[in-house]
Amino acid sequence: MPKKQVTYVLQKRKQQKYIKGYAILCAVLLMFFGFYTYKNWSTYSDVKEAGEKSAQYISGLRNEVVAEQSSYEVGRDEFDNLNRQIEDNVEEIFPVTDEYTALTREFDDYEAELSTRTSVFDVASINYEPIISAENYSILPARLNIRSSASNFRKFLHLIENSGALDGESRLMDISSIRLSFEQDDDENVADEIINFTVQINAYFQ
Repeated sequence: MPKKQVTYVLQKRKQQKYIKGYAILCAVLLMFFGFYTYKNWSTYSDVKEAGEKSAQYISGLRNEVVAEQSSYEVGRDEFDNLNRQIEDNVEEIFPVTDEYTALTREFDDYEAELSTRTSVFDVASINYEPIISAENYSILPARLNIRSSASNFRKFLHLIENSGALDGESRLMDISSIRLSFEQDDDENVADEIINFTVQINAYFQ
């Protein structure tokens, strides 16, 4: 074989080896870039999904904040109204001053509420005594002489016992002493026993 032809064959084989090696290198690089792209795409997908979940979570939190704020505003208004109502009731049952005129009207209201044609309740007299001052409150003592049926006598004690309730309008009071005597009414329409009693009541104020 001529020398030139041998050289050509050798160069061609050498060129084929280079092409084969280059093809293998390209295949390896393609596989590497494919794996790299897949791995990073998977990471990107995970990050994207996590970001979407985070956005949904943040949106949910914002909605909860808005709902809580709205609920707080409503609750605050209700609380303020309740607080004002309690303050008004406290001023009724535990006034700033002795308010003896209002207390007299309250005893008159008791008389009007309890007294009927067949069941007497008559407040004969009310005597207010000097005010007693304590550390955090004051007391207005009152001595009442009352003529009452036995049933109204029990009702009156119940009224005093339940005075000062926040859901009512009765002045805060209690009974410190009571003296009583019994009589029989001559009126045929009055079958209940009649009680004459003197009661010492303490009415409290600020």
